[in-house]
This record gives sequence, C-alpha cells and structure tokens, in this order.
Amino acid sequence: DFGSGRNCEPAKSIRCNGVASLHGESIFDVCLFSLGYGAFALVSGSEDCSAKISVIHEWRVLHTIALPLQASGIRAVCSCSLRPGLMLVAVAGKEAAFYSVHHDSSQMASEISVKRIGVGNPPGKQSIDQRLNAVVACSVSTDGDEAIVVTGDSSGRCVLYRFNCDSETARPQATVLYRDERPILSLELSGWQNEFILVVGTTAGDIILLNLPNPLSFAEKPLFRYKAHSM
Repeated sequence: DFGSGRNCEPAKSIRCNGVASLHGESIFDVCLFSLGYGAFALVSGSEDCSAKISVIHEWRVLHTIALPLQASGIRAVCSCSLRPGLMLVAVAGKEAAFYSVHHDSSQMASEISVKRIGVGNPPGKQSIDQRLNAVVACSVSTDGDEAIVVTGDSSGRCVLYRFNCDSETARPQATVLYRDERPILSLELSGWQNEFILVVGTTAGDIILLNLPNPLSFAEKPLFRYKAHSM
C-alpha cells in the first residue's frame, strides 16, 4: 500500500524498500521533478503497460497516481517545467499521452492534481508492431502555456507535437520531423537561442543532430551525423 508510504534508508546508496512494488514487470524508464520543500514526484513506465506518478517526501512514498493503461508496454517517460506549479508529463508506449501536473509551489506539495490533456496520434498508417521508444519535452513559450513533445519510434520516425497545456481539450498536431532507416531508441532536446537542437540515437549506433527552426518544421537534412557506436 503506497498510500501510506514506506520508509527509506538514507545511506551512501539510498535504497527505498517499496519502489520495486510499483509495477509488476520491468521498469523501462523513470524521471523526477521537484515539488518544492523537499518533495518530488517520480514518474515510472513499465512493461506492464502502466505509468505511475509517485509523490515522495523525506524518503517516503506518500501516494501514487496510476495513469491510464496503454495497449503495450511503456518504453519512455519524461517531464518538463512550464511555470511554477505546472509540469508537463509525457508517456510513450503504443501511443503518446500527455498530462498536466498542478501543485502549489508556495508550500510543501504532498497533493498534486493530474489531468490528461491529449493523446498523440502519429500521421499515416501504423504497423501493429510499432512502438514508441523515446520521448522528450520542452516549454516553448515565455508564459509557460505551450510545450512541444518529440517521440522516437521503432519505424525510425521523430514526431513532434505542439499544444497549449492549459487548454481543456488539447488537440496536439503531429508533425514528422525526421525519418531514419533504423529504429530510434533515444532522444534529447534542448533550446538554443531561437532554435531547438534534437539529438537522436538509433539502433545502428548513429547519433544524429537536428536543427529545428522556429516555426518548427520537417528537418530535411541532419545538422550533424556520426557513428558513435559499432552496434
């Protein structure tokens, strides 16, 4: 029962006795974001098709929120800060799902409010075996309302979604940024002046850097590509 939390033992290697019970199968990805005043939220995604947000304070799991199940295992999760008290969480499995997380940043936030704000459906026909392997997110507005999410999938596509996180019915539009011959396993996204740099890692051991102009559009040619690993 994670509602009451379980004690952790602070040591050189911190070990929490209850975290392994969050999922029934392998955990593929996790991310953390601060809630202020020593509290933080842990987002986890698992092969059991579930993703969960656990609120942790003083090395105790206070409670856990289970997000809606997907049709396949969750391979990637991420979060980004939009403004004080508002976070974006993205979950990638068979599809991409986007959630806003509200909390009171002026005090210890043991309670959070989670709302599903959209689902990403890539353009074109999807194969039955297609999976999303990576996901990254970034705020793109000064007021903290707009965000972009990029997913990388087993078909070698990078798909971008842009939407307003405060909208009651967010309808993110999907744009294919890049296509590769090999499946994409990892992504990193960073703002750079008035542009975005997207780093892509493939199953061929290649690293691809893409320069995404603003307004965001299809990246016809990689900014840089090299063989980082042999496999």
